[in-house]
Amino acid sequence: KARKANQMHAPVRGYMIKNVIHGSSDLSMREIERLMFGNNVGHIPIVENGKTIGLVTRTDYLNFIKDTNQTDKILNPVALHT
Repeated sequence: KARKANQMHAPVRGYMIKNVIHGSSDLSMREIERLMFGNNVGHIPIVENGKTIGLVTRTDYLNFIKDTNQTDKILNPVALHT
């Protein structure tokens, strides 16, 4: 967004969200999938005791799907909104 507007020196506060979607380390990959697709985000910080202990990216999720041969079981993002 900033790059397109030639504003690469603009403060990040104008582009960040304050209510960060996050999860805990006991979430399943199905729950991570729902958080990502349901909130249109590409990263889910994993938080324990108020501290970020990790990050699950969309690439992590896609690698999990590929490695476990579950491509036919990916949630339909449209179904999440019904």
